[in-house]
Amino acid sequence: MTLLGILTMTIPGILIVLCFILLMIFGVFVLIYSLIRLTLRNTPSQLSLPGIKLQLRGPAWLVSAVVGSLMIASPIIAAALQKPDNVTIPPPPASVQQVRTIPDPTYEAFRFVRDVSMLDLRATISAPWYTALPGWQMINKKQRIKPAVLKNYMVVRKVSPANEIHLTYGTTGRLDVRCLTHHAQFRQAVRTEGDTVTETWEVIADVSSVPVGQEFEIIVEATYWNAFRGAQGDDYTTYAHNQTEPEELSVLLLFPEDKPFKNITVTEYGPDSTTGNPFQGQSLNWPGPQNQTYYWTTISQRPNWYYKVAWSW
Repeated sequence: MTLLGILTMTIPGILIVLCFILLMIFGVFVLIYSLIRLTLRNTPSQLSLPGIKLQLRGPAWLVSAVVGSLMIASPIIAAALQKPDNVTIPPPPASVQQVRTIPDPTYEAFRFVRDVSMLDLRATISAPWYTALPGWQMINKKQRIKPAVLKNYMVVRKVSPANEIHLTYGTTGRLDVRCLTHHAQFRQAVRTEGDTVTETWEVIADVSSVPVGQEFEIIVEATYWNAFRGAQGDDYTTYAHNQTEPEELSVLLLFPEDKPFKNITVTEYGPDSTTGNPFQGQSLNWPGPQNQTYYWTTISQRPNWYYKVAWSW
């Protein structure tokens, strides 16, 4: 982990911003002083930076002006070096087709046997220092910060001929999706309703080589940027597919080391319901040590039912 990464994880962002502001103010003073006072003196100067093979030689005013300029530019330099920590962020696919809308997929040719969602939230509290600047979210509402990585593992049985299986993922933040097990194409649609911008991705995976009647595994990895940003808690929803056969649904949550969950509830929703009720079926759940992980699983026989796992932290 870089020193900058350690600082941004252990020091409040507003304090880092104040330090950079003071550094910039001092940089402005050094630059003005160099141009107004030191230019009157024709004295040489040399500056060596310890640990870096870099030396600045020349007139004192020019060397001092360069140092002042670097102080002023320090926030931009630090922002460019900022990288997410704790999780490996997968790269986006090489090509994505932009479309206006993405229809809901149909699965007449498939039966889902198992659907496991592993959501890694360990980097969702790591935000670059500059996001604490006043008005930053107004400037950039769809920030590429606070990543949560979802690994969606599915066991599917093909029951009739089909060359492709379509899977969709959506968020009100930003989203990158890729398929780890199959050759796939990707489509992306962005919809704006008032102040809400929803980004939806479709994975079109090639399953033409899978014989009818055979089960296959497919894994999709999705990075949700700035989606799970609730200060007091958030939630993740999984759902049963439109089939009468039983389907095993599982959710595994990985929480930040310094922000474990305090409480978790599971709510179930009917296919067309907007009001949920506490989960009534049979399920198993395992809270991990120090509340760092949480695993919930059930076998659903109700088509198109939704299950929301909500937590406070």
